[in-house]
Amino acid sequence: MLALAQAGKKTIYAFKNKFSIEIPDDVDTMTAEQVQTKYHKNKDPKIFYYANQDLSFSIVISAIAEDILEADMIKHKDELAKDFAVKGVKLDKNEVRQIGDHDVIVVSFSSDTPDSKILNRRFFAVAGGKLIMGTFNCTESESRTRLPQIDESINSIQIK
Repeated sequence: MLALAQAGKKTIYAFKNKFSIEIPDDVDTMTAEQVQTKYHKNKDPKIFYYANQDLSFSIVISAIAEDILEADMIKHKDELAKDFAVKGVKLDKNEVRQIGDHDVIVVSFSSDTPDSKILNRRFFAVAGGKLIMGTFNCTESESRTRLPQIDESINSIQIK
């Protein structure tokens, strides 16, 4: 479900409205064909997929665990970042941000593809007892514009 926020952004409400985030308004829900093209997998109806028209900037949001407390998520901050210790992925930052009254883990990492470098920012938050993971990625050529938008989006997270 989408609603217009301030100019240039739209708000996504998810997980029974326990979670919301503002995203740039030039991204739309990805079709099954776009998900298959970009991620080489079938679209999962429980995952929220968004991208710009040429798929060079995308956002994926999903619940990855249930019955989680925010304090437990914070205790496992470094374990959540271990997934990035794979060949070709460079972990740039692993931090906790205070957003509203909630702690949100933000992990920045990059990877090389045959065509370009991909910059990623992932967040972890707890909403309604679910561990929410969101991943933003863009090409290095778009990073000057997109990284500030990504930070604005992450900082707009609201949890009820």
